[in-house]
Amino acid sequence: GAGHRLLNFTSETGGLFKENAGTIRRLGIVQAVVTAEYDQAGILCDVSNGLIEECYTTGSIAGASTQGGIVGYLNGTLSNCYSTADVTVNAGKYAGGLVGISARYSNSVIENCYATGAVTVVSNQSAGGITGYTYEDSTVKNCFALNASITATSYAHRIAARTLSSQVATLENNFALADMPVNAPAEEEDRTPGWMGTEKTADEAHSQETFSQGLGWDFDSVWAWDDSAGCPVLKCFA
Repeated sequence: GAGHRLLNFTSETGGLFKENAGTIRRLGIVQAVVTAEYDQAGILCDVSNGLIEECYTTGSIAGASTQGGIVGYLNGTLSNCYSTADVTVNAGKYAGGLVGISARYSNSVIENCYATGAVTVVSNQSAGGITGYTYEDSTVKNCFALNASITATSYAHRIAARTLSSQVATLENNFALADMPVNAPAEEEDRTPGWMGTEKTADEAHSQETFSQGLGWDFDSVWAWDDSAGCPVLKCFA
């Protein structure tokens, strides 16, 4: 992407890329309006089997099961990305602010990312601020859930909506807004550790130190701090 932005992307057939088997880097999609009548869709990429890094999306996506603000179905790695897009699943399960499902048997990784949009599953379960579903080989680390709200009939959580059966995903050092509206979390004793993340106040969320020291983000070469918005932005777009 070389730091380019695609403005006003509109699609009724899912994301900009149907499948990624290589690397998508330094591409922004701004004010997108994406719909998908099929499962597994994301604003940037529907199914990613490779690497996506230093990308961001804004706008909205709505569709059937497994919808994500950046990727619908992640078999690879999502690194140093963010989305402010609203995500809605209206005919199934699994909505995530960044990823619909972190795929099984893929060792998928989401790292150093954040999401701010509302995540909604209509009349069904599994909505997550970062990802809508995980497995024992899924990793989510050093991420921040800043979502406007998380809504589902059950399994609504700030970081990961749920993990398969009794499996435990690797959910490490993730932060989430303490006052984020989450309508249907599981009982605490029934949650996999890490589904909700470590609580941070709004003041902490608007502090660069929370990201640089708490999450270990690179503000020398990857991220910049937007003082007016009080949030990180990608340096390649500055």
